[in-house]
Amino acid sequence: MKTDIFITKAEKFIKDKTLIKSGDKIVMGVSGGADSVALLLLLNSLKVKMSLSLYVVHVNHCLRPEADSEALYVETLCKERGIPFFLRKVDIKALSRELKIGTEDAGRKARYEAFESVLDEVGATKIAVAHNCNDRAETMLFNLARGTGIKGLISIPAKRDNIVRPLLFATRAEIEEFLTGEGVRFCTDASNLTDDYARNRIRNNILPALEDSINGGATLHMFETAEQLSGLYEFALKRCEECYKDACVSETETKVSLDARKILTMDEYLQSMLIKQAIDTLVPGNRDITHVHLSDVLSLLKKNGTKSVNLPYNITAVSSYDTLTLTREGIVSESLSETEIVPDGSSFKASGYTVKAEVLDNSEGFDYGKLKYTKCFDYGKIKDILVMRSRRTGDTISVTSGGGTKKLKDYMIDVKIPAGIRDSVPVIACGSDVLWVVGYRISENYKVTKETKRVIRITVLKED
Repeated sequence: MKTDIFITKAEKFIKDKTLIKSGDKIVMGVSGGADSVALLLLLNSLKVKMSLSLYVVHVNHCLRPEADSEALYVETLCKERGIPFFLRKVDIKALSRELKIGTEDAGRKARYEAFESVLDEVGATKIAVAHNCNDRAETMLFNLARGTGIKGLISIPAKRDNIVRPLLFATRAEIEEFLTGEGVRFCTDASNLTDDYARNRIRNNILPALEDSINGGATLHMFETAEQLSGLYEFALKRCEECYKDACVSETETKVSLDARKILTMDEYLQSMLIKQAIDTLVPGNRDITHVHLSDVLSLLKKNGTKSVNLPYNITAVSSYDTLTLTREGIVSESLSETEIVPDGSSFKASGYTVKAEVLDNSEGFDYGKLKYTKCFDYGKIKDILVMRSRRTGDTISVTSGGGTKKLKDYMIDVKIPAGIRDSVPVIACGSDVLWVVGYRISENYKVTKETKRVIRITVLKED
């Protein structure tokens, strides 16, 4: 595929899916492999035309001997094109052991945390990653084999929140052809060539067999099916939201009550979606709720008297007369006592944390907080007593460079902080204006700029 044809197809896909708009500040994840190098070249080619600001993040997983040379290669690509480069090194094996998850999941977690960190640091608007058409087909097959619903068959969406995938339309062969035309080499991760992981076996054996023995366009056909399912799912989600609002009797962070009579008038698929939405309210980002669990809850509605069923995450569903109630038990969220922060440079202990705050001149080259638990703010904008405490009703945080705010409760739901720990997450605030949700993000309103004269640097560390 000629490079101009590839870029034209990419522009159309970006426009059709409204992935990127003029003036966006975009953090790109670039490993050095073919897909991510193509992503870098593509967005760089659109930089002037769309007035884009680009930043590259490379995460060294410390798993392979060639990792350092790959990081150096990506840095060189960026220097040649004048793109700011951010390197993060994470011991993925150690992280995997610490979190008791596989290295694949640990690597994914480390990458997205790095992307979000740089996004906050530079004030970017979007994160671009390099999933392609083959990745989508592989994930669809993987989910299908494990058991899934429509969402799992959609597999990888073109856009989710602030994450965009401009290369999702392109096959791996098209991407490599594009790079050949550009005369740019790429790195090859030898671990992708083995069959050590289930996903690799799909990539190296199953998908090629489908294309060789069944239909040469199998990958593209799966992409087209996923697109149709995506449209159908979006439609169903909107309808479910309407039905949920109509059926919801009451909702808190630990309990959701629904009108059972209204649920029973709905289509069976919408019934399942509505129950899933109720569970998502109690446990955002849950991964262990299956079709069997949803069917068990719905079966309660067809029984007389008071019946109950236990679900994962300590959730109990109870059907009693005309009400279905889902309650999450055993949630203990310890609130933090309010503590004033005095920026005198000394450390003090509060609610199980060690806190230190100091005021510094905004000198050139100052590190404005690449560390997760040390952040810097414009001291001149702080007009009230600065405190560390738990969240409170009415708290808001600025989430856009234009000053747009969001309720802190909504932000915590959006980033999937479990309901049971939200009260124990430290918040740095002036009145109801939140500067920092510790371990997560800082307010756009208090970020350090070139006009900042004095900086307050705050460190909050959990005691062992």
